[in-house]
Parts: sequence; structure tokens; C-alpha cells
Amino acid sequence: MNILRAIWNGITMVKQTVTNLLFIIIVVFIIVALTDVETVSVPDKGILKLHPTGNLVLQRQVTSPFGQLVSGSGGGAETSLVELTNALERAQNDERITGVVLNLNDFSGGAPALLSELGNAIDRFRDTGKPVVAFGSSFNQSQYFVAAHAEAVYLHHDSVDLFSGVVMSGYGVYPTYFKSALDRFKVRYHVFRAGEFKSAVEPYLRDNMSTETRQINLSWLGSLWDQYATTVAERRGVEKRAFKEYTQQYARLLGENNGDGGQLALAYGLVDELVAPHEFDQRLEQRFEMTDNLAFINHRDYLTATELSAGLERPDTKKVAVIIASGVILDGYQPPGTIGADSLAQLLQQAQDNPDVGAVVLRIDSPGGSATAAEYIRQKVLHVQESGKPVVMSMSGYAASGGYWIAAPGNRIFAMPNTVTGSIGAYALFPSLSDTLSEYGVNTDGVGTTPLAGALDPFRPLVPDMRSVLESSLNRTYSRFVNVVGDGRKLNQSDVLALADGRVWTGNDAMAHGLIDSFGTLEDAVASAALLAGLTGYDVTRLQVTLSPSEQLMRRIIDQGISVCGTLCNVEDPISLIPGAEEVRWLIRQQAAMSRPAIYLQCLECRVQ
Repeated sequence: MNILRAIWNGITMVKQTVTNLLFIIIVVFIIVALTDVETVSVPDKGILKLHPTGNLVLQRQVTSPFGQLVSGSGGGAETSLVELTNALERAQNDERITGVVLNLNDFSGGAPALLSELGNAIDRFRDTGKPVVAFGSSFNQSQYFVAAHAEAVYLHHDSVDLFSGVVMSGYGVYPTYFKSALDRFKVRYHVFRAGEFKSAVEPYLRDNMSTETRQINLSWLGSLWDQYATTVAERRGVEKRAFKEYTQQYARLLGENNGDGGQLALAYGLVDELVAPHEFDQRLEQRFEMTDNLAFINHRDYLTATELSAGLERPDTKKVAVIIASGVILDGYQPPGTIGADSLAQLLQQAQDNPDVGAVVLRIDSPGGSATAAEYIRQKVLHVQESGKPVVMSMSGYAASGGYWIAAPGNRIFAMPNTVTGSIGAYALFPSLSDTLSEYGVNTDGVGTTPLAGALDPFRPLVPDMRSVLESSLNRTYSRFVNVVGDGRKLNQSDVLALADGRVWTGNDAMAHGLIDSFGTLEDAVASAALLAGLTGYDVTRLQVTLSPSEQLMRRIIDQGISVCGTLCNVEDPISLIPGAEEVRWLIRQQAAMSRPAIYLQCLECRVQ
């Protein structure tokens, strides 16, 4: 008994310690945020430090301080593309900013198209004549793609990172397959799909990737990789032959260089110099002509300090409304970072009702989700167009499956060459646990007034009539998807069917097949929308889900705490230390999205690694 009491007291003490520690950290975040926000100022002659942390996203999710803490790694789990591009845009004509330093050590990566848009923003900044340099202890693939847009890339010569130098591992899609596990536990997943290559359901049917899916995935992944290689080779002046040798034979080359990744990267022209941190400061003093102490300002602080002078919308001026549709498509009202049918429809209604709004740009970054929600949003887009206001679609990282469903009716569709799109297909999943339960003596039996009574009970086998109903409904949805694409893109049914079957396309392929109209950024889509609406002078207004005062305060606290604490407040994400943690999180999100019987238009394989 004494031993049990001692164990219980120990557990209680650990619980109290962890709770107190979390409370202290949150209080520090609040104090730092509320005391520092009013004192941020731009130095008279300073360097803008672009310091993205976590994943690059189109729209950050609303996160509590506790959630922000648990999601890890020093600077927050997500950085929005808009905050980085806005900082670069404001700094272009700001005489106080002499140049930009890229700090990518805490940057995890992002969709290829998002990385390209960030790279383009860096190029535009460099066009003003101001220098951009990058420095890191090492560079992973996403980090290096961004760094390659700098005019000079420096590497820590004494780095002891596990993967030193520049490591570019290529693109891959590696789903987790469950068939043997499901068989072992006698769980039967009834799978219904429309589209020969709708591979989202394969993990429930197989233990490996099918030959057809393997070929399709390799095709569009190869297109993305070729675009990556071309960009890096052009920005760094490296021959594509050398790039291919470096990436295809990296293990051998590293061994021949005694494991020195920095020297290997230098030999292939991927970096300009190997330096120590204090030597990098000397290079900055020379390049930025700053003989006194170097003055830096973090991009988040810079945005805060320049917010009032960033320019206000002009009254009585027509506007192009930009609405962000980012995340999995679900029914109802959803917070930022997830597309809710009702919440997005509400924003579209605001644009339709506002007489000052002359056109709309729907900015899409989504692998899809609920078919019902996607159709509801599409109908709302049509209503806006019927009111006389054009709706232009701007695809970002992903606009696949349900993401393409809502994009199809656009007056014009813009995408990046490495946007992932298409995946025109549908599927439905229904689990049956009757065999599992019977192993433990648990059985279900009863009577009903029709053949469909209790047919969706997962504790019962799937009855033939319900199977027929599901198949008919799914085929109807797929036919509807084909018609939606045909109507929106002015293609006949046979042309759409040749592009459908759940196949994934890159922006380059989508352009060749007529699934998009032009390559371009958000700015290009806005200009196109204004032209279609006949607007000569216009402002851009962003419509977004309104956060409550408490949510706004939390977001401000998080942003300021991150900005000031930096690596000082770095708390290692304990979940991230678990192998396959990201895959587990992904599966949890998918199961949450599939919490009720429905037909889904979702491209799970679009998540490139």
C-alpha cells in the first residue's frame, strides 16, 4: 500500500509540475506580447530578417497558446505565405531596409507551389537592387529551394547537424497500407470508388501501391521534380547534369568527401562559402555597407511596426475581394485553415452584397473533402457570378478533387506550374466490425420494416441493397463531377473523362489539358478579375472569417511571443519525436473529416513528401 501511495504521489507531483510549467510559459508569452508590441520600431538602417518557422501555409489555423506550444519547435507550427510576401513587398521601397537575410533553420517546408511563390517574391525584392543573402547550419530540400533565390548562400562550416550541407531527397508519396492489419482484426472496409486511379482508397484494399497508381504518381512527381531542378539550376548557375549527379548519387559523393556535406555542396556550386557565424556577420557588414553594429528586424516585428503606414483602402473605390479557401472541405462553419461550406458561402455572400466589390478572387489551397460541401460552395460561386461579378480562381499549393470541384466554375483559373490539381474522382468508405465482434462473442441481430433498416450500423454486415444504393449514389456523384468540370471548362464529356479517373496533374499538365487558363500568382488573378469587371482603379480587400476578440488576442499573443522569444522559448515537440507522427496526425484529420457517412472528393496522395 505504501508503494502504491508513493507512486500515486509521484504521478501527482509530475502532473502539477508539468501544469505549472505550461502555465508559466503561457504567462511569459502574454507578458512578452503585451509589453513588447507597442515598442517595436524599424531601425534607421537595418536588415529585414525573414524567419519562417514550421510549415509554409496559405492560411494559418487558429491555435490556442497550449496548442501552439504542443505543435512544437520554437517558432510555431505554421507561417503564412502572406506575412512573408507582405513583409518583402513593404520593404522594397522602405529606405530604412537595406536588404534581407534568410534564416531558414526553423523552416520545415511547404507545398512546391507555395515555395515557388515565396521565391518569386524574393526575386521581386532583389529587382529593386537590394541584396538578399541566406545562411544556415544546413539546408533541407525546401529550405534550399528558398535559399537558392538569394544572391549569396552561406553555410556554417563547423555544422554538426545530422544531415550537413545541402540535402535534396526528391519528392515522394508513401501512403500507409492497412489491409493485412484489417484482415488480422477481421475489420471489413467496404470501399466504393469512381475513377480508375482514385488511389485514396488503396490503403484499405492492398498492402502496397498498385502498378497503375505507381506509374501515375511517378509521372506527376517527376514533373514537380523537374521544375524544382530547373529552378535551382537557373538560380544557382548549376548545370542540370551536375544537379542530377548530386541528387542521384549523393550517398556515394558524400562518402568520397569523408561525410563533409558542406564541402560537397561548395564543390557543386550550391553554396558560395563556408563560414562561421561571426564571419557571416563580417560578410553582411561588407555586403550591406554597415560598418557599425548590424541592426536586424524580424519580419513579424516589421509587419507590426509598418501596419499603420501600409496603406488604407480608399473609400468610394471599387474593390476586388480576395477570399482564401484553405484546408480540407467540410460542412458547416469552420475556423481559418479549414474550408467550411457555410463559412465560405458567407464570405462569398458578403462580396456579392457589397456594392463596392466589383470582382472576387477565390484563393484555393485544398486537397478536397466533402462532396456535399464542395457543391454548396460551387453553387454560391455561381450566384456571385449571376449577380454580375466575375469570380477568378487562384490555385496555390493544391486544388485537387473537391478543391477542383469548387474551382471549375471560375471565369478564369490561374495556377502555378507546380500546383497539384485534378484528381477528378470520388469515393466512399464504410467499415463493418461484425466479424471482429463475433470473435469475442458479440453479435447483432434484429428485425426491420425495410431492407435498409439498420443498414448503416457498422456492427452489422453490409446488406446487398445498401451496397447497391451506395454504388448508385457514388456513380451519380462522379457523373456530376464530370459535368461540373465540363460546364465550367467548356469541355465535352469524353474530354473530361479522359482527364478524370482520379488522375493527379501538375499545373503544367493542367494547362496542356485545358483544366486551367494561365500560369500566375494571386496578383495576376486579381488583375484578371479587375479586367473582367472593367475596373480601372481599384483596391484589394481581403474577406475572412471574423475572429472573436479573445481569438484575436490569442493570435496576437502567439505571434508576439514567437517573434520575441525566438529560440529562447524553443520547446521540442514531443510528438514529432515519434516515427511516423506526421502520418498519424494526417490520418486523424482524415478520420475526423469522415466522421459521418458521405461521399468524399479528396486527394490523399497529393501530400508530397
